[in-house]
Amino acid sequence: MTDTEFAPQESLTTSKPNRALARASLLYREAGLRLPPVPRELAPRLQELREWQFRTDALELTDHAGFLAAARDPATPAQICFGHVGHGVTSWWLCYLLIRGPLAVYLRHSFGGIHDDHEARLGIINPTVEQVEQLIVFADASSRAGRIAAEQRLVLVIDHLGGSGWEIAGAWDGWHDSNRPIDDVMAFLAGD
Repeated sequence: MTDTEFAPQESLTTSKPNRALARASLLYREAGLRLPPVPRELAPRLQELREWQFRTDALELTDHAGFLAAARDPATPAQICFGHVGHGVTSWWLCYLLIRGPLAVYLRHSFGGIHDDHEARLGIINPTVEQVEQLIVFADASSRAGRIAAEQRLVLVIDHLGGSGWEIAGAWDGWHDSNRPIDDVMAFLAGD
């Protein structure tokens, strides 16, 4: 058992934030998607902003630059934002943004455009979400072990629109472009 806990995907309590989590769970399940991880401490604050958009704070789903600025600031409080955004017939994205303790994650996958192969997208998105669940637990353990210093944050970006990579915000070695950033980050945290 780890210290990291995720909110249950099904919550039938009467509190508004838990209703948002239950609604998100239903939408994702109906679309064949794995619900992205919602750390337990963020679940009570989760709100449904609009159809298919959920968040705890002011993060915007498609604001890559704003996310990076917030993620690189060690004073940024824990927050989450996820959902489906887009316009037209082909420009649709499934996004997930998390800033929490030693880890910040930005995911943007093409999903829901008229020409998308739905099953093929699910085969990319669902395993990525599962890897992020594992990464959250691993990052927490690495932070407790001192692999990520208290004033640092591991920032991971998988952006099918604008490139992928990672960095340790506050470290000297800067941004690492990567085609497999989760694998690279896991290897880094393991000391490989």
